[in-house]
Amino acid sequence: VAGKYGKPALDNVSFEIHRGEVVGIAGIEGNGQHELVEVLSGVNRDYAGSAKLLGREYHEVAAYAAKQNGLSIIPPDRHREAVVLDFSLAENFVLGHHREDRYGKNGYLSPAKLAAQADSLMERFDVRPRNAELPMSSLSGGNQQKCVVARELSQSRTDFLLAAHPTRGVDIGAIEFIHKVFLQERDEGAAILLISSELEELLSLADRILVLYEGRVVGQTTPQQTSEAQLGLWMTGATA
Repeated sequence: VAGKYGKPALDNVSFEIHRGEVVGIAGIEGNGQHELVEVLSGVNRDYAGSAKLLGREYHEVAAYAAKQNGLSIIPPDRHREAVVLDFSLAENFVLGHHREDRYGKNGYLSPAKLAAQADSLMERFDVRPRNAELPMSSLSGGNQQKCVVARELSQSRTDFLLAAHPTRGVDIGAIEFIHKVFLQERDEGAAILLISSELEELLSLADRILVLYEGRVVGQTTPQQTSEAQLGLWMTGATA
């Protein structure tokens, strides 16, 4: 993936994620994480090499179709990429999935179906206050993020979850809840790519951890074989 000043933003980054596994990506921001999210979410299709979802190249699958076929995405900036603050909770719960028949027919959304979906997700994911007519802007950061997680994990199936900084700017209670949900999804067979600058989060959730530095994977390990200190060294480019 091309970067600034003629240097690649991602350089020969190669890894696989298997079902029932959490792979963590550690790194100081600006070392290729953003570009990796763009490629794997289907936003950037101008890349060399191969990126596959369930055996098919990303550039062969439309972004909407990918979501219909098991891809769930929690983007790094919920206000810019995941929610519309002026929309109601019910409307936000179907963003990106509004074409699905379960929410309406012939391009028309059913208010009753949207309300039923919102009530179900607010109960399941402990979103408070439980009023689907409230605007997203009225919720705390933690509850807004719960809405994003709820929407992305409420699809018919989640084969691959791409989660970029999923607990950034949320309270401790919401962090613990989101972590619990991720582990449940993993145990049910989802493959999860967790991109985070929080080393404690990576060490507690990931089965394997890769470290990105200047667009390259400079280290690969497991939580049992490493420490925050070692990861920190790799993140700054040190090899010892």
